[in-house]
Amino acid sequence: MRPMVSVVIPVYNDEKYIRESVESALNQEYKNLEVIVVDDGSSDLTPKILQNFGGRIHYIRQENSGTAAALNKGIQKAKGQLIAWLSSDDLFLPKKIKYQVDRFSESPSLALVYTDWIMIDYCGEQMKVVHCPCPPAERFVIEMLKKNFLNGSSVIIRRECFEKVGYFDETLPTDSDGDMWFRMLKNGCRFGQVPIPLIKYRWHSGNLSHRYKLAESCKDRVRLRALQSFAPYELFSGITMYQKNAIDLSYEQLALVFARQWLFQSAAAAMTKAMNNGFCLKRRLMWMMFIIMRIEPFRSLLLIFRKLRFRLLTKLVSASC
Repeated sequence: MRPMVSVVIPVYNDEKYIRESVESALNQEYKNLEVIVVDDGSSDLTPKILQNFGGRIHYIRQENSGTAAALNKGIQKAKGQLIAWLSSDDLFLPKKIKYQVDRFSESPSLALVYTDWIMIDYCGEQMKVVHCPCPPAERFVIEMLKKNFLNGSSVIIRRECFEKVGYFDETLPTDSDGDMWFRMLKNGCRFGQVPIPLIKYRWHSGNLSHRYKLAESCKDRVRLRALQSFAPYELFSGITMYQKNAIDLSYEQLALVFARQWLFQSAAAAMTKAMNNGFCLKRRLMWMMFIIMRIEPFRSLLLIFRKLRFRLLTKLVSASC
């Protein structure tokens, strides 16, 4: 018998998109599934909209505690052997779960399967197709450190993984998914891909990722944890513990990647590791620059720039609609 899949949908004040999101989960070609919607204390029409689905969904309401807490509540109530996550403004394409269950059947050692995705605007119009990389196992961690290329709504995870590595970190308002992926990778979980766009990710002003200061703070925390968790040989394939110069250079390059994303705490930590085997003036100066860039008003100037850029992009999207 095909395994049961539990689709967990956390929602907070998303009356505009929640109906379409739930329907996309219910209309899957794969039928052995349950849909669990966790209402994180919505004060708009979301509860009323969800009532219209009746017994087709499992509805859970909790006090506002954040996305990670809502996900954890849904996972704990789930009956399926496989757990899927769908953000309340995103959409599954009809074959999404079927193709991923087939991938698990082909490779029973996989703990997580992700897919490519389509970016849509708030009107539902396609903006672009995003093809995710699938690096070899020995490079997966370092590529994830450079950029979290897994879209949370695209993944399906084996239930036992949560028993092994724990649930989503509820202290992280955003990037709790990135933290989960690193913990799974640290525990030897294998990731696989279906290289087809099977979800629609909605890009709009309500996305939590647009709160740049909060998003960067959480990303910085997650990458700092990963730097502390993974040994050099786990990060840099082909480098042994005896190749100290190569390890130092790899950490320096990683620090620059973090700096370009304005993750200066992680950049400073990576540059510190790059100086473990001796003093280097260039690296010391870069480390000092990363420390300074964490201080106001430098970060405030960055925030102003990003807000202006976001307003410009929003106007362009509105014009396209």
